Order: sequence, then structure tokens, then C-alpha cells
Amino acid sequence: MMNVLKNILENNLEEFINDLIPNEIPETLRESIIDYIKIRKELSNESDRGVALLSISIIEKLLEDLLKKRLLNEKKIIKDLFDGFGPLSSLSGKTKIAYSIGLIDKTIYDELNLVRSIRNKFAHSPEIIKFSDEEIVQKCNNLKLVIKYKELNSREKFINSTSRLNTLITIEIEKIQKIEPKEFDHESLIKSHLKTLKKLGID
Repeated sequence: MMNVLKNILENNLEEFINDLIPNEIPETLRESIIDYIKIRKELSNESDRGVALLSISIIEKLLEDLLKKRLLNEKKIIKDLFDGFGPLSSLSGKTKIAYSIGLIDKTIYDELNLVRSIRNKFAHSPEIIKFSDEEIVQKCNNLKLVIKYKELNSREKFINSTSRLNTLITIEIEKIQKIEPKEFDHESLIKSHLKTLKKLGID
């Protein structure tokens, strides 16, 4: 069965994906799922370091999209938040604020922190690291969002987990409602305040 699926993915990817994904799924979500399935296929040719870095870079971009959809569309403020050394320029910052304002749940939050720590091991080590290394194996064994349809090695667990994170965050992006700027009638509020003060005999 796995060989059949592999052959389909290699030869008729687009057709297979379109048959696999239900038609009632929103088009933008459908496109995102298709894109990531294609990326997963490409990951099979990546080194372990490449898998770790590429998978997390995709997730970080999705988190940024999630936050930007929730925030006011103030370009200067958005730029200050996400660019350079802004408070949301790091994956850690994006993860914390997304959880703190209720855009992701605790399970996703914990999983994001764990895959980020795995990514950091690959990104910052001067030595060659593999998913078969004991420390990485232990971290991958703690991943909670892995769908165990077969016995998976650590690399497969990591890809499985990041794939689910990708899908879950994409779903949240679809669900989220854009907020609008609050508008206050400040003049009326001031007049009302002054009127109250006058009644109290306060000048």
C-alpha cells in the first residue's frame, strides 16, 4: 500500500491531492495543504539539518500570518513588531504571544517549543547532528502531535509533528476574525465627564 501511495505521489501528485482533500474545505486552506504536501515530498531529499530548518521556517511564517491576521493592519507598527529585533521577530516571541492571546492552545504551544528546541540544536551546533543522535531521539519521542500510522524513526516523527502543526495553524488562520480599530467619540466622553464633575461640585 505504501509503495502504491509513493508511486501516486511521485507521478500524479496534484491529481492525488485533489482527490484526497474534501471539496468543502476552503480554497485557501486547500491550497495551503497542497503546498505543504508538496514540501513534505521535497523534504525526503533534504539532509537532517535541512529538514529541521525548512520545516520550522514554514511554521514560523504561518505563525506570523496568523498573528498579522489578528492584529490591526497598521503597517508601521506591524513592521516594528516583526522586523529586526522586534518583539515578534523570533519564533519564541511569536509562539508566546499567539498562545497568550488565545490563537493557539496549550498542546500546540508546547509542541512548537519542542520542535523549536530541536531546530535550534541543528541550527547552532558546529558539529554535524542527525536525527539518530540520542538527544534528538529523546526530544522527538516527546512530540505529542505525531500520528503513529506505522513505526516511525525520529526524523519521521519530526516531519509528522511539524506537518500537523502546519495544518492546525492553517486552520486557525482560516477561522480567525480580523479586528477593526476602536473608535471613540472623545469629545462626547469629555463633555460627559465634565458634566459629572459639575454635578459633584468639582471644578
